[in-house]
Amino acid sequence: NKLERQADVVLAGDGSIAASVRERSTGQAAVHERRVFRGLSLPEYVKQIERRVTRGVSGASVTKVVPLDNLADGKFALDVEFSAGHYGQLMQGRLLIFKPAVLERNESLRLTEPKRSQPVVLESRAYSETVLVKLPAGFQVDEMPDAVKLDTPFGAYSTSYAVKDGELTFTRSLLIKGATLPVSEYAKVRSFFAAISSAEQSPVVLAKK
Repeated sequence: NKLERQADVVLAGDGSIAASVRERSTGQAAVHERRVFRGLSLPEYVKQIERRVTRGVSGASVTKVVPLDNLADGKFALDVEFSAGHYGQLMQGRLLIFKPAVLERNESLRLTEPKRSQPVVLESRAYSETVLVKLPAGFQVDEMPDAVKLDTPFGAYSTSYAVKDGELTFTRSLLIKGATLPVSEYAKVRSFFAAISSAEQSPVVLAKK
């Protein structure tokens, strides 16, 4: 039950981006993607992918959506390409701010209520992503978030950042263990997912050389 995503992003000095994304799902993750794909007509499915992209990249123009359902091997693949004119924010003509976590994870558990009266049911799943961002010429990394590592009895999450040869590599991984947790554990679960959300909103700041 795993979804793996690879994103190649070209970031321009004006904040525009062009991106190519490959998703590969196996096990229950593939079952979920297949159910969505088969439950819609192709135009409806494309529209849903477009909405998924624009949730993370406002104003994105999706130019390619290619699903490949391999039922025999229990796999599902999706290739997407898109561009956007104003993903990065240019400040004072010299600072460029952007989030390396370009797209949202497909499944995001949102625990917004401060208290809960029912147990928390977690579904087992694993997710990993590598984002390669080609940085614009004439810019260098000025600020970069710290790596995050979270370990709990019910799940683990991590991020990392590296810069080499004008390219930033961002990775994130999430592992959730299927469990039904009592109300007494709700605060810990909520804190775990809140920390993940915070990490995925963390920006990188580039500065003109």
